[in-house]
This record gives sequence, C-alpha cells and structure tokens, in this order.
Amino acid sequence: MPEETDPSSSRTYILRCWLERDPKGQHLTWRFSLKQVAEGGWLGFADFDALEYFLRAQFTQHGAEDE
Repeated sequence: MPEETDPSSSRTYILRCWLERDPKGQHLTWRFSLKQVAEGGWLGFADFDALEYFLRAQFTQHGAEDE
C-alpha cells in the first residue's frame, strides 16, 4: 500500500448493503448506503449503478483537481 502524505488524497467510506423487498414481498432489490467518515453523513443509493456513478464521480473529480 502506498504511503499517504496528503490527507486530501484519501477518502474513507463505510459501505452498507442490504436486500429490500417490494411492497408485495415478491421481489428483492439490493440497496446501498455509504457513510463518509470525515463528514459523518450517510448517502443512500437505490441500486448498484447509482453507487458506482457516485464513486466514479468522486474519483474523477479528485483526479481532475490534481491536474
């Protein structure tokens, strides 16, 4: 693991995943939430695609700031 020298180049999240049933109890859907440890808030995601989109945006945004 590379040595971290700049705290702003690191992010720490707690990922929570769970199965949720629809109102009729027939279909299961994965749900996700991330806790941003530094900020302390939780973000909810209705599906994996939304979670992936958020994470990609976080890392793409960070990389663009370095250039």
